Amino acid sequence: MSESEANFWSWVAEEVKQARPQEGIEDVVAWLEAEKKRAEERRFDYILRGDEEKVAYWNGRLEVINEVLRKLRRVGA
Repeated sequence: MSESEANFWSWVAEEVKQARPQEGIEDVVAWLEAEKKRAEERRFDYILRGDEEKVAYWNGRLEVINEVLRKLRRVGA
């Protein structure tokens, strides 16, 4: 990860702390983990139904959630 990318994600973590002072980064990570599980379940449901458009949507959502989780964990969550 580049220095500018690390700075950006560090800034994101700080913004989360300021926006939700009663919630820590751990709370945000827990929420993202729950969203990840929900997205995996929805994707599986649409796979069974054969709805490729919705499968693609949920795949994209999972990619974003996983990327955000990785970045938050790198900056100390």
